[in-house]
Amino acid sequence: MIDEIYNSRIGAIKTYHFSDEWEKTAIPFEESLTEEQTILFHKLCDLQS
Repeated sequence: MIDEIYNSRIGAIKTYHFSDEWEKTAIPFEESLTEEQTILFHKLCDLQS
């Protein structure tokens, strides 16, 4: 990974992408949360990762 970054081969780095189903569900859910709930949701997602 360091070699790819150093040599500007960023496209060779595999990145995680949420499924379309996750995005369709999580985005409206997150938008309905208060600021405090959003922070907690992000912490839970980080722990799950």
